[in-house]
Amino acid sequence: MRGASSAMHCPTTTDCEFDSNTRYGASRDLAPVKQSALTVLLFSGSNLQFHARERVLPMAQTHDHEIVSIYPFTDAEVDKLMTHAHEAVLMWATKDGWPVGVTHAFYWKDGRIWLTFAAHRHRTAAIRRDPRVSVNVSSVSYRSGPQKELPSGAITFKGTAEFFDDDATKGWFYPALARKVSPSDKAFEEYFNNLLDSPLRTIIAVTPVKKIMYNSTMAGRHMAGTIKEEELGERLPGDRERMNRLRRERGLEER
Repeated sequence: MRGASSAMHCPTTTDCEFDSNTRYGASRDLAPVKQSALTVLLFSGSNLQFHARERVLPMAQTHDHEIVSIYPFTDAEVDKLMTHAHEAVLMWATKDGWPVGVTHAFYWKDGRIWLTFAAHRHRTAAIRRDPRVSVNVSSVSYRSGPQKELPSGAITFKGTAEFFDDDATKGWFYPALARKVSPSDKAFEEYFNNLLDSPLRTIIAVTPVKKIMYNSTMAGRHMAGTIKEEELGERLPGDRERMNRLRRERGLEER
């Protein structure tokens, strides 16, 4: 096989020729396009000529992991992740200011996160005192592990918690959570529902006021150079003002 530089000829991004001995290659003539359909090709046969009808847009690639607010989820992806993830970490502040987090099974309904625990737990008094909480949910908690058709990553919600102890809420929430925990075992679903329905158990619904999102699929594509700049999200203030203020303090150029 001849060298890639002599085997591949791409004078423009709209006309590329490959000779019969070429099996694969990446052309420098397509820079700054990275990892696009035009830059890495695998083929067989002879006298292959490729004509692109549209100019390929440049791909973006990151070389560090300091700007991460540009990896959001769509609303539809948020809903999918929250529907299929099975565990959440509920976080609150104790009386002396310590942040604490505990893992819970949860149910996502109408844009709110529903959880339950025994009313004599310290978190009950703490959240009644200050209903500001955070909830973290990760795709790692999918029952069957990561799945291509589902979003990959994590979301932290800042929100306010509201307590529910009425029979109507217990009547729909306990069965719904039991079905989620045991979707294929009716006997265990019934057992878990009865387990939850105890005198001292309480329920909270967390209404989000802010989402901190990390779309790991998008981040991975950015690292590999296979994503277009316009697919990335807008930088949030922390990655815009605060980051550049710190860079200036350290004598670094702004980004």
